[in-house]
Parts: sequence; structure tokens; C-alpha cells
Amino acid sequence: MESASAPLPARSVDEGHIGYLRGLLFTLKEFEVFEELTDLLIAASRFDEAAIAACFVADGGYVDALARLDQPLDTPETLALAIAQLEQRGAVSGEYEEAANALAELLYRHGLLDQLLTRADPGDGTAGDHFAAMRAADVLIERQRTGEAIDVLLAQSANSGAQHAEVGQRAVALLLDTGRFEQALAVLCDRADSGDWDADEQCARLLVEHGRLRQLRARADSGSWHARQLLSSLLADRSDFVELRERADAGDVLAARRLAEALAANGQEDELRRRAATGDRAAAQYLADLLIADDETAQAACILQASSDAGDLLAAELLDQLNMEGNLQPNVSQN
Repeated sequence: MESASAPLPARSVDEGHIGYLRGLLFTLKEFEVFEELTDLLIAASRFDEAAIAACFVADGGYVDALARLDQPLDTPETLALAIAQLEQRGAVSGEYEEAANALAELLYRHGLLDQLLTRADPGDGTAGDHFAAMRAADVLIERQRTGEAIDVLLAQSANSGAQHAEVGQRAVALLLDTGRFEQALAVLCDRADSGDWDADEQCARLLVEHGRLRQLRARADSGSWHARQLLSSLLADRSDFVELRERADAGDVLAARRLAEALAANGQEDELRRRAATGDRAAAQYLADLLIADDETAQAACILQASSDAGDLLAAELLDQLNMEGNLQPNVSQN
């Protein structure tokens, strides 16, 4: 997109036409109207609206959209006005996200690190501005102050909890890039424990990659879904069926499924039958697969029926599939 010409003195504009252009841009995503819309907004000194429109277009793939505001905001007076407008807009309920994002972008483009850090600071009982934190980190990294960038991101991450997970993810990435594995792992575990699903997965994967099986077991025992999944897979891959059975018998359904899969792969039908008889749903489903493969469809139906009667919805679906495929004799599934 071409750079806008120097801003004209503020003048009135056709609000109806601006509304029409805004509808095309924000609702229909017709980005070609962006230049006309921003020209009108800049001419009226409505820099906050122009900046928000530019951020929207940049998010749509036009990365140079914000450059259109560089010349209109190249004086301290116009830049100060734009900042004040965005701060005022950000105080309005329902408009904070757009305004804070646009303001962080403007401050970043003009290298105003102190203002970014002030907005990012989670002080006075506030959560801080995560947009400002991310952009402050960019400036600090560009100035080869990566340690300070990490500190800014960690402070924001600690105060935002599971919200704005991208801040914590970036902090972890920088920690790993700079060789601070233990700190990265601690941050991930904390975020996982606060409800961050992605952090829980990354934490479990790092533990596996670095051979931290004791910690992986501890997280699995504390309820981490990803730790239980990866530990079960690891035990199955190592043919450690003793621990896998123990975990399955203790009620870990992920371990039970990997155990049943391994038993089926090795043709251990007897153990599958024993486990299915005790209510192990995964064992019942894998046993049914083996029986169907051996043309023992009626027996498979009985196994699935018993599991379905105990509340196994997947067994009920498999039983219905058998019926629809016509593999059962009439009323066999009702026996």
C-alpha cells in the first residue's frame, strides 16, 4: 500500500460514507477500501480509528498497513494526539482490546520503549497490558537486551494466568533459546497447573525429551492429561506392561487403552477377556475387534452389548455399526 500524504487540517467528513467503508472493511473484509477509509479518518484527525483499521488489515496479511500512519504521525503533536485518543478509547468498555493493540503497535513503531514498559507493568494490582508487554519485548530483543525481554514477559505471564497464553509461550521459547531449561520448565508447569492446556502438553513433551521420567510420573499422578498420555505411550513402546497394568488398574483410562492396544497387537485374547469382564472398556473394544477379525461377530456383539449396558457410548456406537453393516443375526445384539 502507498504511504498517505501529509495530514490535512481536521475537517468534517461524511459519516455515512465512513460507516459504509467500515462495514466493507471490518464485516466483509474488503481490504481494498482501507486506503480510502484511512485517508478520510486521518484528514479528520481521527488517528485512533485509523490505527485500529490498520491493525485489522495487518492481521489480514497486509503487513505494511501500519506504515500508512507513519507520515501523518511524524510530529510529536500528532503522535501525542493519536496516543491520547487510543488511551481514551481503551477506557471504554468493549473497546480495550482493539485500542490497546493499536496503541502498542504505534509505540513500537516509534521506538517508545518507556511507554511500552509502563503499560506492560503489572503494578498497582492490575494485570498489565499484554500487547505492550509483547511489543516491549520486541524492542528489547532488537536492542540485544533479551534478559530484560524475558523478565517483562514473565511478569506479564505470571499476572495473566491462563489468559493471553501467547505471552507465556514466548517467554518459554526465549528461555529455551538462551539455555535456561529449568526455568522454562518451571514456567510451563506453573502455567499448566493454572489451566493452560498447551503449556501442559509442552511441559510433558519436554520431560520426555529430557528423560525426566520421575517428574513425568509425578505430573501424571497429579492429573496432567498430557503427562498420562505420553507416559502410557512410553511404557507401551518400552513393553513395560507391569507399570502399564498398574496404572490401568488404578483407573488411568489412557493407560488402559494403550495396554489393550498392546494386548490386541500381541493376540493376547485371554487377558483382554479378563479385563473386559472387570469393566475395562478399552479391553472390550479391542477384544471385539479381534473377534470380528476372526468372524466371531456374534461374540463381539455380546462383548460390546455388555460394555454398552455399563454406559460405554463408544461400544454402543460400534454395536450400532455392526447392526447397520448387517453382520449380526436378527436380535443378537439384544441377547
